[in-house]
Amino acid sequence: NGTAKSCGCLQKEKLIQRSKTHGQTNSRLYQIWHDMKERTQNRNNKNYKKYGGRGIKICAQWKKFDDFRKWALNNGYKENLTIERINNNGNYCPENCRWATKEEQNRNKSDNVILEYKGERKILADWAKDKGMSYACLKNRIKRGWSVEKALETPVKK
Repeated sequence: NGTAKSCGCLQKEKLIQRSKTHGQTNSRLYQIWHDMKERTQNRNNKNYKKYGGRGIKICAQWKKFDDFRKWALNNGYKENLTIERINNNGNYCPENCRWATKEEQNRNKSDNVILEYKGERKILADWAKDKGMSYACLKNRIKRGWSVEKALETPVKK
């Protein structure tokens, strides 16, 4: 009778549009946010023990993806960066997070070994690099009970 405006597809399309909250579900940024939530809130997540199990939470401000997304885009998010907590024991929140490369993030891990020598504190990887030796060599020296001075100053045999 000419009153129909669609074969039925229009209703389906309108329903899909109403269901969409941000349209970012398949984006890398959404995945970062989702993974952050999973490891802090889902006891069944393989990484929960290292995050939520240690009391690390996501701040109320970031409970909604759109709010997290706004912060990320205003604070240097790029496709090649990952979210990093400045204080490894602190929560995911604007005051404690930044965007970092994988290399930068590896220098801020809770299991890093920090050595102090001549008043300077650095992680083992940085000392090894500065002294021209492999990380494994320096790590083994320390593990065998060498003093920091001996481990750093003894030339590596070639």
